[in-house]
Amino acid sequence: MDQDNYKTANKIYMHFKNAYPNYFKYNQDLNPENIGTIIKQTKTEINNPQQIKRLITIIETKIKNYKPIILTSETYKDNSPKYSPIITTKEPTSTPMDTKQATPPPIIKEPKLAELPDIPPENIDTQFDRLTNKFTHRDREYANNLMEEVKQKKEYYLLIDSKDRKTSVFPNANSFTVDFAPSDTTSTGYIDRKFANVVSIELIDALLHKTEETPAPPYLIINIDETGGLYYATNTYAKSAFAILISPKTIGDYDYYDFTDKNAIVKEFPQHRNITRLSIKILCSDGTDYNFGNTLNASNNTVALFRFKLTCIEQSINTNYLNQN
Repeated sequence: MDQDNYKTANKIYMHFKNAYPNYFKYNQDLNPENIGTIIKQTKTEINNPQQIKRLITIIETKIKNYKPIILTSETYKDNSPKYSPIITTKEPTSTPMDTKQATPPPIIKEPKLAELPDIPPENIDTQFDRLTNKFTHRDREYANNLMEEVKQKKEYYLLIDSKDRKTSVFPNANSFTVDFAPSDTTSTGYIDRKFANVVSIELIDALLHKTEETPAPPYLIINIDETGGLYYATNTYAKSAFAILISPKTIGDYDYYDFTDKNAIVKEFPQHRNITRLSIKILCSDGTDYNFGNTLNASNNTVALFRFKLTCIEQSINTNYLNQN
Protein backbone atom coordinates (compact mmCIF):
# COMPACT_ATOMS: atom_id res chain seq x y z
CA MET A 1 0.00 0.00 0.00
CA ASP A 2 1.49 3.37 -0.95
CA GLN A 3 1.87 6.21 1.57
CA ASP A 4 -1.12 8.28 0.38
CA ASN A 5 -3.47 5.28 0.39
CA TYR A 6 -2.33 4.31 3.91
CA LYS A 7 -2.88 7.82 5.27
CA THR A 8 -6.41 7.93 3.84
CA ALA A 9 -7.20 4.40 5.08
CA ASN A 10 -5.90 5.22 8.58
CA LYS A 11 -8.03 8.38 8.78
CA ILE A 12 -11.16 6.41 7.80
CA TYR A 13 -10.27 3.69 10.33
CA MET A 14 -9.81 6.14 13.23
CA HIS A 15 -13.13 7.78 12.35
CA PHE A 16 -15.05 4.51 12.65
CA LYS A 17 -13.09 3.36 15.72
CA ASN A 18 -14.18 6.46 17.61
CA ALA A 19 -17.71 6.53 16.17
CA TYR A 20 -18.50 2.83 16.81
CA PRO A 21 -16.39 1.61 19.78
CA ASN A 22 -18.77 -1.30 20.55
CA TYR A 23 -18.29 -2.72 17.06
CA PHE A 24 -14.58 -3.32 17.71
CA LYS A 25 -15.37 -5.47 20.76
CA TYR A 26 -16.60 -8.24 18.46
CA ASN A 27 -14.78 -7.63 15.17
CA GLN A 28 -11.11 -6.83 14.56
CA ASP A 29 -11.23 -7.17 10.77
CA LEU A 30 -11.68 -3.44 10.17
CA ASN A 31 -8.18 -1.98 10.19
CA PRO A 32 -6.14 0.41 8.00
CA GLU A 33 -4.65 -2.48 5.99
CA ASN A 34 -8.06 -3.95 5.11
CA ILE A 35 -9.52 -0.52 4.33
CA GLY A 36 -6.51 0.06 2.06
CA THR A 37 -7.28 -3.26 0.34
CA ILE A 38 -10.89 -2.15 -0.19
CA ILE A 39 -9.67 1.18 -1.66
CA LYS A 40 -7.38 -0.72 -4.04
CA GLN A 41 -9.92 -3.39 -5.05
CA THR A 42 -12.68 -0.85 -5.72
CA LYS A 43 -10.24 1.44 -7.54
CA THR A 44 -11.29 4.32 -5.31
CA GLU A 45 -9.52 7.55 -6.19
CA ILE A 46 -8.34 9.02 -2.88
CA ASN A 47 -8.32 12.52 -4.40
CA ASN A 48 -11.98 12.17 -5.40
CA PRO A 49 -14.06 13.31 -2.40
CA GLN A 50 -17.30 11.90 -3.83
CA GLN A 51 -15.83 8.40 -4.12
CA ILE A 52 -14.34 8.61 -0.60
CA LYS A 53 -17.73 9.64 0.82
CA ARG A 54 -19.43 6.75 -0.95
CA LEU A 55 -16.81 4.33 0.37
CA ILE A 56 -17.39 5.63 3.90
CA THR A 57 -21.15 5.16 3.39
CA ILE A 58 -20.64 1.53 2.30
CA ILE A 59 -18.45 0.69 5.31
CA GLU A 60 -20.79 2.51 7.69
CA THR A 61 -23.74 0.55 6.29
CA LYS A 62 -21.92 -2.73 6.92
CA ILE A 63 -21.13 -1.70 10.48
CA LYS A 64 -24.73 -0.66 11.20
CA ASN A 65 -26.06 -3.90 9.76
CA TYR A 66 -23.47 -6.03 11.57
CA LYS A 67 -24.88 -8.32 14.26
CA PRO A 68 -22.19 -10.05 16.33
CA ILE A 69 -22.67 -13.73 17.05
CA ILE A 70 -21.91 -14.28 20.73
CA LEU A 71 -21.15 -17.94 21.40
CA THR A 72 -22.56 -19.33 24.68
CA SER A 73 -23.21 -22.76 26.10
CA GLU A 74 -26.68 -22.60 24.55
CA THR A 75 -25.14 -22.17 21.09
CA TYR A 76 -23.73 -25.68 21.16
CA LYS A 77 -26.67 -27.28 22.97
CA ASP A 78 -27.26 -30.71 21.47
CA ASN A 79 -30.94 -31.20 20.74
CA SER A 80 -30.52 -34.49 18.88
CA PRO A 81 -32.40 -37.57 20.25
CA LYS A 82 -30.58 -39.48 22.98
CA TYR A 83 -31.05 -43.04 24.15
CA SER A 84 -32.99 -43.60 27.38
CA PRO A 85 -33.27 -47.15 28.81
CA ILE A 86 -36.75 -48.64 28.82
CA ILE A 87 -37.52 -50.71 31.94
CA THR A 88 -40.10 -53.44 31.30
CA THR A 89 -40.87 -57.02 32.35
CA LYS A 90 -41.28 -58.08 28.72
CA GLU A 91 -38.55 -59.60 26.66
CA PRO A 92 -37.27 -57.08 24.15
CA THR A 93 -37.97 -57.94 20.56
CA SER A 94 -35.14 -55.79 19.24
CA THR A 95 -32.10 -53.92 20.46
CA PRO A 96 -33.20 -50.36 21.12
CA MET A 97 -29.66 -49.04 21.33
CA ASP A 98 -29.00 -46.51 18.53
CA THR A 99 -25.35 -47.04 17.67
CA LYS A 100 -25.13 -43.75 15.70
CA GLN A 101 -23.62 -40.86 17.59
CA ALA A 102 -25.18 -37.39 17.50
CA THR A 103 -23.77 -35.13 14.74
CA PRO A 104 -21.66 -32.34 16.30
CA PRO A 105 -22.98 -28.81 15.67
CA PRO A 106 -21.34 -26.77 12.88
CA ILE A 107 -18.72 -24.21 13.79
CA ILE A 108 -20.23 -20.75 13.57
CA LYS A 109 -17.90 -18.11 12.17
CA GLU A 110 -18.25 -14.38 12.42
CA PRO A 111 -18.83 -12.56 9.14
CA LYS A 112 -15.63 -10.84 8.02
CA LEU A 113 -15.73 -7.20 7.01
CA ALA A 114 -12.61 -7.76 4.90
CA GLU A 115 -14.82 -9.52 2.36
CA LEU A 116 -16.23 -6.13 1.36
CA PRO A 117 -17.38 -4.94 -1.06
CA ASP A 118 -20.32 -7.08 -2.11
CA ILE A 119 -20.70 -5.07 -5.29
CA PRO A 120 -18.46 -6.20 -8.17
CA PRO A 121 -15.70 -3.70 -9.01
CA GLU A 122 -16.21 -3.89 -12.76
CA ASN A 123 -18.45 -0.82 -12.88
CA ILE A 124 -17.23 2.34 -11.17
CA ASP A 125 -20.74 3.81 -11.25
CA THR A 126 -22.50 0.94 -9.46
CA GLN A 127 -19.83 -0.18 -7.03
CA PHE A 128 -20.24 3.00 -5.00
CA ASP A 129 -24.05 3.08 -5.01
CA ARG A 130 -25.49 3.38 -1.54
CA LEU A 131 -26.81 0.15 -0.10
CA THR A 132 -29.42 2.02 1.92
CA ASN A 133 -30.70 5.54 2.42
CA LYS A 134 -31.85 4.90 5.98
CA PHE A 135 -29.42 7.30 7.62
CA THR A 136 -30.33 10.10 9.94
CA HIS A 137 -29.60 13.64 8.94
CA ARG A 138 -27.01 13.80 11.72
CA ASP A 139 -25.16 10.75 10.37
CA ARG A 140 -25.10 12.13 6.85
CA GLU A 141 -23.89 15.49 8.08
CA TYR A 142 -21.16 13.86 10.16
CA ALA A 143 -19.94 11.81 7.16
CA ASN A 144 -19.95 14.87 4.91
CA ASN A 145 -17.97 16.87 7.46
CA LEU A 146 -15.37 14.13 7.88
CA MET A 147 -13.77 15.01 4.54
CA GLU A 148 -13.75 18.40 2.88
CA GLU A 149 -12.78 19.39 -0.66
CA VAL A 150 -9.91 21.82 -1.04
CA LYS A 151 -8.87 23.46 -4.30
CA GLN A 152 -5.19 24.21 -4.66
CA LYS A 153 -2.63 25.03 -7.33
CA LYS A 154 -0.22 22.34 -8.47
CA GLU A 155 2.76 22.78 -10.78
CA TYR A 156 3.93 20.33 -13.42
CA TYR A 157 7.17 20.54 -15.40
CA LEU A 158 7.40 19.42 -19.02
CA LEU A 159 10.53 18.60 -21.00
CA ILE A 160 9.98 18.48 -24.76
CA ASP A 161 12.81 17.32 -27.02
CA SER A 162 12.60 17.49 -30.82
CA LYS A 163 14.54 14.22 -31.20
CA ASP A 164 11.56 12.34 -29.72
CA ARG A 165 9.07 13.62 -32.31
CA LYS A 166 7.44 11.31 -34.83
CA THR A 167 9.79 11.94 -37.74
CA SER A 168 7.45 10.16 -40.16
CA VAL A 169 4.90 12.92 -39.52
CA PHE A 170 7.23 15.80 -38.59
CA PRO A 171 10.48 15.40 -40.57
CA ASN A 172 11.79 18.86 -39.62
CA ALA A 173 12.78 19.85 -36.10
CA ASN A 174 11.37 23.37 -36.52
CA SER A 175 7.72 22.24 -36.46
CA PHE A 176 6.27 19.32 -34.51
CA THR A 177 3.42 18.35 -32.19
CA VAL A 178 3.59 16.52 -28.87
CA ASP A 179 0.39 14.74 -27.78
CA PHE A 180 -0.61 14.24 -24.16
CA ALA A 181 -1.93 10.76 -23.24
CA PRO A 182 -2.62 9.66 -26.83
CA SER A 183 -4.43 6.42 -27.63
CA ASP A 184 -1.40 5.24 -29.62
CA THR A 185 1.50 4.76 -27.21
CA THR A 186 3.54 2.40 -29.36
CA SER A 187 5.98 5.12 -30.40
CA THR A 188 7.83 7.96 -28.71
CA GLY A 189 7.10 11.65 -28.77
CA TYR A 190 4.24 12.02 -26.25
CA ILE A 191 3.54 13.00 -22.65
CA ASP A 192 1.81 10.20 -20.73
CA ARG A 193 -0.93 12.32 -19.12
CA LYS A 194 -3.33 15.16 -19.90
CA PHE A 195 -3.68 18.37 -17.91
CA ALA A 196 -7.02 19.80 -16.83
CA ASN A 197 -7.91 23.20 -15.33
CA VAL A 198 -4.66 24.77 -16.52
CA VAL A 199 -4.38 28.36 -15.27
CA SER A 200 -1.01 29.21 -16.82
CA ILE A 201 1.89 27.92 -18.90
CA GLU A 202 5.43 29.25 -18.58
CA LEU A 203 8.46 28.81 -20.82
CA ILE A 204 11.39 28.25 -18.46
CA ASP A 205 14.16 27.98 -21.05
CA ALA A 206 14.99 26.81 -24.57
CA LEU A 207 18.00 25.17 -26.21
CA LEU A 208 18.41 25.36 -30.02
CA HIS A 209 21.20 23.86 -32.11
CA LYS A 210 23.23 26.37 -34.06
CA THR A 211 22.86 26.42 -37.84
CA GLU A 212 25.12 27.54 -40.67
CA GLU A 213 22.33 29.63 -42.17
CA THR A 214 23.43 33.17 -42.95
CA PRO A 215 22.61 35.82 -42.25
CA ALA A 216 21.36 34.80 -38.80
CA PRO A 217 17.92 36.25 -38.00
CA PRO A 218 17.90 39.01 -35.34
CA TYR A 219 15.40 37.04 -33.28
CA LEU A 220 13.28 33.91 -33.42
CA ILE A 221 9.54 33.50 -32.98
CA ILE A 222 8.04 30.58 -31.07
CA ASN A 223 4.40 29.85 -31.92
CA ILE A 224 2.27 27.39 -29.93
CA ASP A 225 -1.21 26.86 -31.34
CA GLU A 226 -2.74 25.73 -28.03
CA THR A 227 -1.67 28.82 -26.06
CA GLY A 228 -2.08 31.66 -28.53
CA GLY A 229 0.04 34.79 -28.59
CA LEU A 230 1.35 37.10 -25.88
CA TYR A 231 2.42 40.11 -27.92
CA TYR A 232 1.02 43.24 -29.48
CA ALA A 233 3.54 43.74 -32.27
CA THR A 234 4.21 45.82 -35.36
CA ASN A 235 5.63 42.67 -36.93
CA THR A 236 2.65 40.78 -38.30
CA TYR A 237 4.35 37.44 -37.72
CA ALA A 238 5.09 38.21 -34.07
CA LYS A 239 1.46 38.98 -33.18
CA SER A 240 0.76 35.28 -32.66
CA ALA A 241 4.07 34.59 -30.89
CA PHE A 242 4.11 32.80 -27.54
CA ALA A 243 7.80 33.73 -27.09
CA ILE A 244 10.46 35.86 -28.75
CA LEU A 245 14.02 34.49 -28.50
CA ILE A 246 16.71 37.18 -28.34
CA SER A 247 20.36 37.30 -27.17
CA PRO A 248 21.21 33.67 -26.48
CA LYS A 249 24.12 32.32 -24.50
CA THR A 250 26.41 29.95 -26.38
CA ILE A 251 26.81 26.46 -24.90
CA GLY A 252 28.92 24.36 -27.25
CA ASP A 253 26.96 23.91 -30.48
CA TYR A 254 23.77 25.30 -28.94
CA ASP A 255 22.11 28.65 -28.28
CA TYR A 256 20.60 28.78 -24.79
CA TYR A 257 17.70 31.09 -23.87
CA ASP A 258 16.93 31.51 -20.17
CA PHE A 259 13.68 33.11 -18.96
CA THR A 260 13.85 32.33 -15.24
CA ASP A 261 14.99 35.76 -14.07
CA LYS A 262 13.16 38.93 -14.99
CA ASN A 263 12.22 37.81 -18.47
CA ALA A 264 9.54 35.30 -17.51
CA ILE A 265 7.28 34.23 -20.38
CA VAL A 266 3.92 33.23 -18.87
CA LYS A 267 0.57 32.86 -20.59
CA GLU A 268 -2.33 32.91 -18.11
CA PHE A 269 -5.79 31.53 -18.78
CA PRO A 270 -8.51 33.37 -16.80
CA GLN A 271 -10.90 30.68 -17.99
CA HIS A 272 -9.14 27.47 -17.09
CA ARG A 273 -8.54 25.17 -20.02
CA ASN A 274 -7.56 21.57 -20.69
CA ILE A 275 -4.34 21.01 -22.64
CA THR A 276 -4.00 17.75 -24.53
CA ARG A 277 -1.11 18.66 -26.85
CA LEU A 278 1.47 21.31 -27.73
CA SER A 279 2.16 22.25 -31.36
CA ILE A 280 5.49 24.10 -31.57
CA LYS A 281 6.75 26.12 -34.54
CA ILE A 282 10.09 27.92 -34.75
CA LEU A 283 10.11 30.86 -37.19
CA CYS A 284 12.56 33.49 -38.26
CA SER A 285 11.69 37.15 -37.66
CA ASP A 286 10.41 37.43 -41.27
CA GLY A 287 7.91 34.58 -40.71
CA THR A 288 9.85 31.92 -42.65
CA ASP A 289 10.66 28.54 -41.12
CA TYR A 290 13.87 28.46 -39.13
CA ASN A 291 16.00 26.03 -41.11
CA PHE A 292 18.17 23.66 -39.06
CA GLY A 293 19.32 21.94 -42.26
CA ASN A 294 18.87 18.41 -43.57
CA THR A 295 21.73 16.98 -41.54
CA LEU A 296 20.31 18.11 -38.18
CA ASN A 297 16.74 17.25 -39.14
CA ALA A 298 17.80 13.69 -39.92
CA SER A 299 20.01 13.25 -36.86
CA ASN A 300 19.06 11.41 -33.68
CA ASN A 301 20.44 14.18 -31.50
CA THR A 302 18.63 17.00 -29.76
CA VAL A 303 18.03 19.92 -32.10
CA ALA A 304 15.42 21.89 -30.13
CA LEU A 305 14.67 21.48 -26.41
CA PHE A 306 12.00 23.31 -24.37
CA ARG A 307 11.13 23.28 -20.68
CA PHE A 308 7.68 24.41 -19.57
CA LYS A 309 5.86 24.82 -16.26
CA LEU A 310 2.11 24.19 -16.17
CA THR A 311 0.06 25.39 -13.21
CA CYS A 312 -3.26 23.62 -12.66
CA ILE A 313 -6.12 23.88 -10.18
CA GLU A 314 -6.74 20.50 -8.53
CA GLN A 315 -9.06 19.22 -5.84
CA SER A 316 -7.71 17.42 -2.80
CA ILE A 317 -9.29 16.01 0.36
CA ASN A 318 -8.60 17.23 3.88
CA THR A 319 -10.02 15.64 6.99
CA ASN A 320 -11.48 17.48 9.97
CA TYR A 321 -10.76 14.53 12.25
CA LEU A 322 -8.08 15.17 14.87
CA ASN A 323 -6.23 12.13 16.13
CA GLN A 324 -5.73 12.72 19.82
CA ASN A 325 -3.98 9.42 20.56
